[in-house]
Amino acid sequence: MARLITFVTPGKSWQATISKVDRDKVYGWVSEIVTDSDGKPCVLASLLDDGQTIILSGSTSLKTLTLEGKEVSKNDLVAINNDGTPGSIQPSVYDEDVKLTEASIDDLLDLEVKALYQLNFENEDVGKDLLENLSKGKLFGLKFNYRTDYEADDAYLLSSQNNVFLITGILNKFQYLANLSVPPPDEDPELKEEENLDFGLL
Repeated sequence: MARLITFVTPGKSWQATISKVDRDKVYGWVSEIVTDSDGKPCVLASLLDDGQTIILSGSTSLKTLTLEGKEVSKNDLVAINNDGTPGSIQPSVYDEDVKLTEASIDDLLDLEVKALYQLNFENEDVGKDLLENLSKGKLFGLKFNYRTDYEADDAYLLSSQNNVFLITGILNKFQYLANLSVPPPDEDPELKEEENLDFGLL
């Protein structure tokens, strides 16, 4: 049975499951198969720097090493923020209630989209008032983590054709340039009038 997510606003809550809207299922996909001269499929491999050793796909992995060359367990790794402070664990949307806050269309347009999910309610009445609010142009924002992690995605609820969708991604914080130069002072109208005098008339 699919796990339920509880979305809450002051005085109201909704429970729903989510299913990912797969881009390939919507638009289709193309598979490219490389074959040799006999029509047999080729296998991807890598050639090491020595020019002789061939490594097949799946035979390599990434490891974290200390300065002494010893492997570090993933359990010993600690997340650090850009400012040097320790990172804090962000819960999964399945672990606790997800608080919805009102958002603007500008927030949605600033989102760098990563994934799209469709909300599935147990019955139509459960999400009816939520759908009505979204259909009137309201947007709800939330923090989204499918699994517990150090960094949660920005996400928004929106509706289309009587369905509720959850769109996730990273909210871009655009920086704009400003013209801070001081404009030249306005010209004295009396001086301007003197400049327009025709001394040939004197």
